[in-house]
Amino acid sequence: MPLKVFVKPNPKLSGFQKEFSDMVRNASDQWCQASSGAVSYRFVDNEKDASIVWNYTDNVDDCNAVCERGLDGATDLKIRAINDKPELATIAILVKDKPGAAFRDRQVLTRSCLHEMGHALGMNGHSPNDHDVMFPSANMDGKVMLSERDRNTIRKLYQFQKTAS
Repeated sequence: MPLKVFVKPNPKLSGFQKEFSDMVRNASDQWCQASSGAVSYRFVDNEKDASIVWNYTDNVDDCNAVCERGLDGATDLKIRAINDKPELATIAILVKDKPGAAFRDRQVLTRSCLHEMGHALGMNGHSPNDHDVMFPSANMDGKVMLSERDRNTIRKLYQFQKTAS
């Protein structure tokens, strides 16, 4: 810690960079707060320095990952062989359904960022509860925030990692 976060510019969608960076910051802040300080992050200016690289795209094929393909995004984790800890997460978020289409709803995009950040932080599976951010599909009930179950999960995960270290 802190995790080093880089938002990769997309020249085809360059006008969306700041808004997308704000969504990433919102998602990161929520997970950090939920972790009771166990998780922290800072933005970096160079992709080579990052532990989490965020991409935004209007091409669904960019949202492919080895472990999961999502309708809204995908996270690909590279794991260190030495200690089985994440070394690099690459996240892709689909911000338009196709080139030339309108940008997706900002609540849906923010929720996708929250969900994919959860994967990057080590939550490999999905929640069975459709009110959780870590549920495999979005339930847009007007709130774009972690559920109590999501918050409890990140605290447990990082509490366990602290005692295992």
